[in-house]
Amino acid sequence: MEQWDNEVASKIDSIWKTELQNRLDEIDREKKAWEQKGLDEVKATRWAEKEKLDAKRNAALEVLRSEKEQMEVFQQYGKAGLAEYIKEQSGFSDEDLRITPEQLQKYQAAKQSVMENILPNFAPDHDRPAGEIHISLAEEAMDKLSGTMATGVEQAMNRLNTAAPVAVPQVVAPNSLSGPTVQVSVNIENAVTQDNEGMRVLADTVADRITPAVTSALGSDYNSY
Repeated sequence: MEQWDNEVASKIDSIWKTELQNRLDEIDREKKAWEQKGLDEVKATRWAEKEKLDAKRNAALEVLRSEKEQMEVFQQYGKAGLAEYIKEQSGFSDEDLRITPEQLQKYQAAKQSVMENILPNFAPDHDRPAGEIHISLAEEAMDKLSGTMATGVEQAMNRLNTAAPVAVPQVVAPNSLSGPTVQVSVNIENAVTQDNEGMRVLADTVADRITPAVTSALGSDYNSY
């Protein structure tokens, strides 16, 4: 349990402490472990002091090698000056720095979707069975879609039933008039709309995708509908 506590403490420290601070804390934990294993306290302390001195020296050398300009800016202008220097060197604008976690999440999700579909032959739904429809409009406000999706799909299906009545031949053999069965699988994923216009677009999209499947099965003459 003590070892587990030390590991958890190390991970928690790494979240908000600097790399040097984390190393110094780690040395203290190692010193305590040596003492528990029977090492003389004086020797353990001398070892820890030497390790801490080495850690501080290495950190200073690394700053001078790779962050000398930033260090000089901080010494002259303090933390605020360092912030302006880093922003200027990185090419960040004030608007860039106002990015929110929500915007970052939406951007990463959009980028992943674009990269997965940028090559059509390698897209995730490339092998989707014929007749199955994949509609992806957005990834936000899914809760607002509840209660409206069914209405939208119903509107789409009603569009397929609005054509003129079909003229039936007068002479028909008994039990011979039976229309073919057409099954179309509509798979709607991440389809989101926040207003009536968006719902209409969704309904039109579903109907437009179903119509070719029906036409293909029944033919393109006036009996198709």
